[in-house]
Amino acid sequence: MYLTPNFERFTVPCYIDSQSSSSVVRAVSTFELRKAAETELLKHSSTINQQALYDEAREAFQALNEYCLERSSQYSEKEATLLDAALFSYTDLLWSIEYKCWADSGLVDILLSNGSILDSYDALDTKYNWWRVPLPERYITLERQLPSINESLDLKLRRPGCAQARRSL
Repeated sequence: MYLTPNFERFTVPCYIDSQSSSSVVRAVSTFELRKAAETELLKHSSTINQQALYDEAREAFQALNEYCLERSSQYSEKEATLLDAALFSYTDLLWSIEYKCWADSGLVDILLSNGSILDSYDALDTKYNWWRVPLPERYITLERQLPSINESLDLKLRRPGCAQARRSL
């Protein structure tokens, strides 16, 4: 997220711009946050390869998808685990923002290809009705400003029942 166009679209308005009205402070914060992300990635490889990062994300989502598939029959019987709660919150973050708003929809596309994660999301949402942080006004404004891209996808993929809607595509 920090090294994609989504950084400017989501992270800067929500986390950087709210720090200060000073453009110098915001510019330094933006640079430092991106540099920290880049430094962390370079600890594991000599170069940053976006495709390799998405491939690793795809593998991670597939592993989580398997976990969700195994857990799916237990959601009504057992309490949610910390991993279930974390998975719900990260899924909600990706899912709450309209698809057309993503400058780079790579992570959302990976999520959409893992139906058991979406099924688990729906099951947990139904069982617990977990509270969600309201989307910042910046996201809502962005959704209104962007032209409607692939309107049928947006209509079919919005909550509630996202997993069921995804399967109907």
